[in-house]
Amino acid sequence: MTQMTMAKKGNVTFEMGSILEKEPISEKELIRGISTGKIVILPNKRNYHHVGLGDGLKSKILCNTGTSTDSSSFTEVLEIASEAEKYGASILCDQSSGPKFVEYRRHLLNATSLPMASIPLYQNVEEGLRIYDDPIHFNSNEVIKIFEEQILQGISAPGIHPITKNLIKKIESSGRLMPYISRGGTIMSTWIKRNNEENPYIQNFDKILDICAKNDVPLTFVCATRAGCLADGFDDVQISEWRLIGDLVERAHIKNVGVIVDGIGHLRIDKI
Repeated sequence: MTQMTMAKKGNVTFEMGSILEKEPISEKELIRGISTGKIVILPNKRNYHHVGLGDGLKSKILCNTGTSTDSSSFTEVLEIASEAEKYGASILCDQSSGPKFVEYRRHLLNATSLPMASIPLYQNVEEGLRIYDDPIHFNSNEVIKIFEEQILQGISAPGIHPITKNLIKKIESSGRLMPYISRGGTIMSTWIKRNNEENPYIQNFDKILDICAKNDVPLTFVCATRAGCLADGFDDVQISEWRLIGDLVERAHIKNVGVIVDGIGHLRIDKI
């Protein structure tokens, strides 16, 4: 059962107890927050260092790290992770690319006590490059397979980009100064246009939710159309994606899966 399922029943789980020990929130408030989706718990099954995010909880620091095709020094990645944990980071996000990134992630998971987020799509890209010399050479089944594999490996918050055919049409007719700044959004948009198929994460959203529910991990939406400059902020494209995400959040909550919405992008100060 998920944390949301248990909270709706009024039960306090071990993970909730862990959050209550370090957060300025009452048991009643925590249960209400989780049951309504305003609080999520990032589980850490490696060492039970669970982290809570949301209404009434302390602000958290997320540290992005990982190897790349230009810099694949895993020693440096471990040093960054160690320093981040030392100075108060609560979550690591592995955005690795380049050679041996799957092996490196395994070592990184073992080296830190922090829960770890990721963007599973980047692994599809790297495997496409490695096997076919083509970063967009993957299919829907491979997308779902790697999403689940990363959770089983120990990822606590997998992220997906909810770009769709309809949003791509809006972007291409929008007159945006910077149509895309999201790496994952650009990758998935290219895949959708090449294959003339819908985003595998959206097309198979019930499967994604079932995987999250089975493993009791929250799902992260990384905004694919976030604005890259003030001129594009709060435009129809961005608002359309927010509406889509809102609908998907409701579907997730029906299946008792918690959700994190990440990455609004640049906004004018009066729009914050």
